[in-house]
Order: sequence, then C-alpha cells, then structure tokens
Amino acid sequence: MRQTGYALGLEREQDKEQIMVLWLATLEMGRGPDGWVTGFHKMSESMFGSPPGAIEADEYLSLLAVLVAPGRYNLGTDDQALQERKDRIRRLLAGECVPNGNSDVWLEGCNS
Repeated sequence: MRQTGYALGLEREQDKEQIMVLWLATLEMGRGPDGWVTGFHKMSESMFGSPPGAIEADEYLSLLAVLVAPGRYNLGTDDQALQERKDRIRRLLAGECVPNGNSDVWLEGCNS
C-alpha cells in the first residue's frame, strides 16, 4: 500500500520523463571496477567511459542484460551467462523470438 501511495504521489508531482530519470538513477547495476554501482548512467560511465547514448550497441546490451539480476552477471569480464543473455535480447530486438509470456524475464523463449 505504501509503495502504491508513493507512486501515485510521485506521478502527481513528476512527469513520466522525470520518473524515468529517477528510476534510472536508482537502479542497482552490479559490480563495476570500483565496487557496487547504483545508476544506469553511472555504470555506463564507470564501465565504458561514456554515457549510454555514446557507447557501442554491444556495450548498451550489456547494461540492459544486467538489469534483471545485477548480482548474477559480471560486466567487464568474459561472462558466458551475460553473453547468452545479450544474445537473447539481441534476438528479441531483431524480432527473431518472443518471450514465453509476460513473466519470462529471463527470455527463455529466446534461447537458441
């Protein structure tokens, strides 16, 4: 109930773009070179030296891939699980697959 009230109050005070900025700034993004990182843009700067709009497509997919489980994937390493998740996201964006319903956060419907 408290979160619903907070969300409704936030929507009265902020527009959707401002809410998205707040959300992106508070995301847990996992371990970076200097420890745990909070914030999508901070992780982009920390790992790739540039904001999200200035990084390579594969780097951006890495950031997207960790959102579902930031403690599970290791950016900046040769993490096979991260690569597989990026491949599933790439296939989804290309229209080559569909998730197994709305609860398929792991994109099992996009396995090779």
